Amino acid sequence: MANTSTPTGGRRFGYLISILVNGAIYYVINNIPIWNYVPFLTEGYRNVLWIANISIGVTVFMYATFMVFDPRWYRSLMQAVANIFSFYSIEIFRREFPLDLSGSAAHWVNIGLLVLMGIMILSTISEISSAVRYYRRSEHD
Repeated sequence: MANTSTPTGGRRFGYLISILVNGAIYYVINNIPIWNYVPFLTEGYRNVLWIANISIGVTVFMYATFMVFDPRWYRSLMQAVANIFSFYSIEIFRREFPLDLSGSAAHWVNIGLLVLMGIMILSTISEISSAVRYYRRSEHD
């Protein structure tokens, strides 16, 4: 059943939930500057918002297409594309780092940057292992 191109009802529901969650994240990250609830955001936040929006848009597009067409090869390809956008958005965020964590929270900046770097490394490892796994499967089919 994993190789079929039409998703099951359970999968469609999961894709719909993912779309709704990403829509909520999109709404929140775009309204945080307006709400003024996060005092440690800098003006640089607006410089990273564009790539976060693109990354979320790619993810929503991916799940929307999965609702009607989701063979394994297509899911792997689209997940790789979405991961590239996620990786790039994390890199832009890391470079800009639009948070003012001065004073007593300064040590948290280094920890936060290390966490972002760890996420980027794990994302890269995940993509490489997915590509190898897909390649091995395609050799056996």
